[in-house]
Amino acid sequence: MVLCGSGQTFGRTFAAMNFLSVDQVSKTWHDKPVLKEVTFGIQQGEKVALVAGNGQGKSTLFSIIVGKETPDAGKAIIRKDIKYSYLSQDTDVDDELTVLENILFDDHGITRALKNYNEVLDALEKDSDNPELLERLNFLSEEMTSLDAWDYEAKVKQVLSKLKIDRFHQKAGTLSGGQKKRIALAKVILSGADFLLLDEPTNHLDLDMIEWLEQFFGPTGIDTFVDYSRSIFSGSCLR
Repeated sequence: MVLCGSGQTFGRTFAAMNFLSVDQVSKTWHDKPVLKEVTFGIQQGEKVALVAGNGQGKSTLFSIIVGKETPDAGKAIIRKDIKYSYLSQDTDVDDELTVLENILFDDHGITRALKNYNEVLDALEKDSDNPELLERLNFLSEEMTSLDAWDYEAKVKQVLSKLKIDRFHQKAGTLSGGQKKRIALAKVILSGADFLLLDEPTNHLDLDMIEWLEQFFGPTGIDTFVDYSRSIFSGSCLR
């Protein structure tokens, strides 16, 4: 199925604060057009859901947006000065790590700040009067505050519990595919990103988890996300 035809524009015209601009994107698979001249923009603060059936180009469009696939025509651009996080259909989980380690060892601003702060604390145990270490600790403390990272591990456990993952020290490799998908979802929504792209985030979630997720993405939640799932998010999506 062609998601958008004849260059029809959905949503607002492109603006300086657009987080995402998709312009005239087309893609054909095995002589079958799945995307045709798709054009839209998403601005900061918007919550957007694209709803369509299976095999109609949703995941292909996602792959083009994040640069995993090349369009036959057109372009998709995510604003360079923002941080985005992407939940794909493939689970990004390390089987050799525990549930908690999979999130705490993820590489983003909050986890890097935590790692750096703990490394300086360890160094100060051996050299407590080192002025460079003390200055570094002060800088990292301010960074931790700005990132709201002091209670990050508690937030991680809270989110995992809401997704009904409560054996935090269990090896991820012992979990089911659905449980791994929920860990991957937790990683994305805890990443501190400005812009989330979520491909079928409600897969493997029960009704309680879906209701919690919709509340999480409500007016006081994450500013912007794209959800290519069912219309379950109609209450929190602007478009």
